Amino acid sequence: MTDRRIQVRWIGRSVLVTTMCVALLLPFTAKRAHAQITTYHCETSVTFENRARRVFGRTIAAECAGDGHSVPFGNWGVTSNGGIRRNSFQFPGWKKECTLGFLWSNLLQWNSCTRDHTPTAYPHYYTGNGYTQIPRPDGRAVYGSETYQGSAGSTCRSGGAVASFGGNYMELWEIDKRGGNDLVGDLIYPSANIPLTCDTEWDCHGSSGWLSPTRGASAASAEIRISVYTYQVICSNAENDECF
Repeated sequence: MTDRRIQVRWIGRSVLVTTMCVALLLPFTAKRAHAQITTYHCETSVTFENRARRVFGRTIAAECAGDGHSVPFGNWGVTSNGGIRRNSFQFPGWKKECTLGFLWSNLLQWNSCTRDHTPTAYPHYYTGNGYTQIPRPDGRAVYGSETYQGSAGSTCRSGGAVASFGGNYMELWEIDKRGGNDLVGDLIYPSANIPLTCDTEWDCHGSSGWLSPTRGASAASAEIRISVYTYQVICSNAENDECF
């Protein structure tokens, strides 16, 4: 199994008090020192997106007859090096979800039983000899996000000019609200070395561009992109509210 952990590479004070004034100034001095301690650090936000989502062939059997669910449709979630799967818009399909037989939600589902629901029975689900589901979901979707905090006092520019991400992957899951989520496919992607452009000491950004899977794209596929943005965070412990 590929190592799927995100690997990110980011290329005294003295006080003088006279003996006579110690009793009078010590409480005041301690309070002022506590209130004035302020630190700065760089925070990095990483966004994981996919696009050009496709489903192929007749091998998917996640929502078929006898399962007791919404045959053959289902919403798909994503577990990845950018986060866990959710019943949301991580890998949106093309068909609106129908609940209780007449209420529509905003979720966009897939045909999750291509094994049984073939082009012969449902010709409007597919196009061409590859049996690609239509309409084709091409728009960008966020499937994960992470935030990293740098060391106190270090600027964003001091972290280096390249952010590297290894072990990139997407596990596609058909989501069932009553449990029993089914794995649909496992897509593996190349490592990404992202050059960062810094507009200021605290404002750096970069993107991997769109990456195609290197393995696992037999039943489903999508391109992914990793984007990085850095910014300054100011922390003060005036009220014991330290954020570092």
